[in-house]
Amino acid sequence: MSYVLDTNVLLYYVRDGETRNYIAKEYDPFSQEDQPVISIVTLGEIYVLAAKNGWGQTRLAKLDKLITQCQVVEINNNALVSMYIEIEHLNLNIHPSLSHGATDKQMGKNDIWIAATAAVSKLPLITSDAGFKHLDPIIINLNLYVVK
Repeated sequence: MSYVLDTNVLLYYVRDGETRNYIAKEYDPFSQEDQPVISIVTLGEIYVLAAKNGWGQTRLAKLDKLITQCQVVEINNNALVSMYIEIEHLNLNIHPSLSHGATDKQMGKNDIWIAATAAVSKLPLITSDAGFKHLDPIIINLNLYVVK
């Protein structure tokens, strides 16, 4: 099965620890049969994080290899922009037909783009970020894992 990967999944794969092993065993997002999907926003987030943390050539090479295995979704189509708006309307409790049953939800703008990518792609999102939880199953199918 293909998945949309949140930025934190790439981070755990680069770090290559217990959480990466858990994700690989539970979801196998980089299997031979499927190509994982990431938002262009994820590229920006992960490379900024790499620069901020002073990643060396080994980690950057590992990240570059992971990225080549992913399908990158650009923010250049009407369906994605429309879904971004729909998610933000839901977050603000101003959606005309959907409700998450709680007060306004604050999501980072990058997370909204990532959620919109999952929704438009019709693929489950893998993340450790509980900030997406209110969208499941209203907008996205969420595979939320606890960091080990």
